[in-house]
Amino acid sequence: MKKDKHFRLKIIIYFIAGFNFGYIGLIVAGLWIKFKTKINKQAKFIALIIGFGVFLLYHYILTPYILDPQAEKSLFSKYPETQTIKTAVKSKYTDGKVKVGITWNKSLTTQGQPTTSFLTVEYDSIRKLTQGEMQDISKLTCNALRSTGKNYDEVSIINVYSYLPINVGINGSLRMTATCNEWVPSATSGQRIITVDIGIEGVLSTLKIKVNSMMETQSTTAYGRKFVAPEGTKLIIINIDSTNITDASFAFPNDILLSDAKENLYQPLTYSDSIVDRTMRPGISETGILTYIVPIDTSDFSLQVIKKSTNDLYKFLVR
Repeated sequence: MKKDKHFRLKIIIYFIAGFNFGYIGLIVAGLWIKFKTKINKQAKFIALIIGFGVFLLYHYILTPYILDPQAEKSLFSKYPETQTIKTAVKSKYTDGKVKVGITWNKSLTTQGQPTTSFLTVEYDSIRKLTQGEMQDISKLTCNALRSTGKNYDEVSIINVYSYLPINVGINGSLRMTATCNEWVPSATSGQRIITVDIGIEGVLSTLKIKVNSMMETQSTTAYGRKFVAPEGTKLIIINIDSTNITDASFAFPNDILLSDAKENLYQPLTYSDSIVDRTMRPGISETGILTYIVPIDTSDFSLQVIKKSTNDLYKFLVR
């Protein structure tokens, strides 16, 4: 019988093909074994199948932030903040799929309670997100968490981007991990705070902004589509006038945060009626709305934004 050269190396290669390349590896390597391999076919098939089995185990069972619909439904029921986060991210990022998961470390206290909690937001897409988009998703996540009054010791943002329209194991990933305090920093010590009354214009580095009115509601409609606030929350809708005071056009920024009586901060949602991301042309005044999701029992709101040229913190009163 002809000796199979480098047999052990080939077994390792078939295992890697099954584990690293998933469905594509299983099909291609399986066909190669069937039609091109002369000896030790069974052992090579076994190595390939074991590798593919580990691929399935890792991606669909061991990885805590990949959730099937039933598990996700159960998670939302027990931890409603996960649904709030998913809604906030999906309101702005619509070309991918959002998954939210919660895990704890294995070290428990004497009372049997977990010592560290982790929240993971995974965004699956065909395209690779930029670093700025990853940071933006982290801000959306942290502000959504603040709206529920919940906190986690560590928050991770993961972008899994596929090179093909379907997930066949050929993909890459980006990961950012920190705490929400790192991603949405507090006002610096000694920073000048400037309060602007409703109906009065405040002049920032690139914009003039005037708050016209504020409304609290449970739902809103944009272009025939109804958006409903998640359970335990409400929508704050603020009508503003804004003018570009520069010589160049730019998109209306998403860094105008809503502050409540406890100084929690919330990031604006982006959807069709929102002024966020609208093109602001030089010297042209635009009227639009800023919409925020907040806990239902919050009050005493104001808009906050830092004037970049002076580092002053502007607080726009909304009523």
